Amino acid sequence: GLEAIKIRRKRLSFRYSSHDKQKRKYRRSYEVSTNSSTEPLPPRDNLEDQANLNGQYDYTKTGRKVLVYATLPNVVQEFVTVTQDQDDIHSLLLVHSHFIDSLELLKLFINTYKNTDDQNTHWRTITILRKWLELSSVSFFDDKEGDLGYHFLEFRQYLESVGHHSSLDILDSAIQTYIIDNPIPDVLENCEYASDIILKKKKGTDFLSYDPIEISRQITLIDFEIFAEIDLRELLNTSWINGDAPTILASGNFHNKLSYFWAENILRIENMKVRAKYLGHTIKIAHELLQINSFNISMTIYLALNFGNIVRLTQTWKLLKSKTVSMWKSISFTLNPRNNFMAYRERESQVPHEPMIPCQEVFLKDILYYSECEGILVDGFIDMKKLNKLGYIINNIWKTQKRKYSFLPYFELQQYLKENVSQEWTMEHLDDLSHHIETSKDLKLVQMNRGHTRKFEDHIIPRFFRKTKSKGSLPSKANTE
Repeated sequence: GLEAIKIRRKRLSFRYSSHDKQKRKYRRSYEVSTNSSTEPLPPRDNLEDQANLNGQYDYTKTGRKVLVYATLPNVVQEFVTVTQDQDDIHSLLLVHSHFIDSLELLKLFINTYKNTDDQNTHWRTITILRKWLELSSVSFFDDKEGDLGYHFLEFRQYLESVGHHSSLDILDSAIQTYIIDNPIPDVLENCEYASDIILKKKKGTDFLSYDPIEISRQITLIDFEIFAEIDLRELLNTSWINGDAPTILASGNFHNKLSYFWAENILRIENMKVRAKYLGHTIKIAHELLQINSFNISMTIYLALNFGNIVRLTQTWKLLKSKTVSMWKSISFTLNPRNNFMAYRERESQVPHEPMIPCQEVFLKDILYYSECEGILVDGFIDMKKLNKLGYIINNIWKTQKRKYSFLPYFELQQYLKENVSQEWTMEHLDDLSHHIETSKDLKLVQMNRGHTRKFEDHIIPRFFRKTKSKGSLPSKANTE
């Protein structure tokens, strides 16, 4: 046994040392090939001395050479002469307006195509332009981008005049597919989410008469329509902070109203037992929303049930069944913002190829972080790592917008939800309802929460559900301010 262990350790150490030697071999061969003169290469951390090179490169763990810093013309040259990863191409096309106008980038690609006779370069350039049409076809022929569509059609005429019919066919096919037809993705067939409508249990339009599963499906269909309309260009340059992002602001306004709807729907019920049913019904809806990856709507319920005017309903929370309480604890664990939404990010990473609506608060937070840190363009050089990080987030949103849910629409239920969500409520109104249905000796609790929600960083589980706390105690001041 000991001899076998020693032999295995020797093999592993030899394997790792061989891998390191291979990486050093790749780096030495690259340095020799990129430096034609006998002079040593300039320091890798000095960007100004890199202007006479094609760019600054680095190596991945697998030994693949990747571009790290380069000027914009060199980035374009690299993309049309060397085969690139699809995600890197998406990042450049989606994030380029963060540091350069779209028309200037299009001219660089067109001029590169015209100034060479290499067929591989032609093919890569046409492929990138085709992918550009697929990612943002609207931007080519709207008022924001100006002459972008004009120069694109002018380039098409050039291809026709020089007889590059294969390139012309690829562009014509892209124009026909993404601009003229502009098809809406078909409903997925044989999808695990495709199922019959669950009709309501009794007549009328009472909230409890609709099944939680069906409510989660229909509100997800409504939300996906809003999410699919988000213009990806509004995600750049923090446009939503300046108020210049109508689709993002419309989505945020809808979710704000929805949070107030969930809370008001519970607080308007004066009978405590019925109110507990409404609360349990809402928790079941949030649980079903997580099962179908509708994270945006489930977050609205999580926030609504953490309003101070909902948390203080101690008598109502005590009437919940143990199974419902377990659901709420699971929801709170998944959507809790602790450690930068670590639990939510792990949950989201498990559904890469299924229909999903990501939480808007989380991806806007990530985009804001990469947008406000040191810029992508520094001293004329593009930081490809930062560009790819920001592009990765936006690219995932674009992919998610293409994966539609296949639920059958239940128009009666959708109409009921839309009518109720469209109403306007204020936090003062919700506080008054809460104090009316469950009076409390601690009036400071209501005044403290007036106009505010519960602290977002706390792990939201009511105190009377925790084993270490007494059953009748109210949430502490630290957890409710």
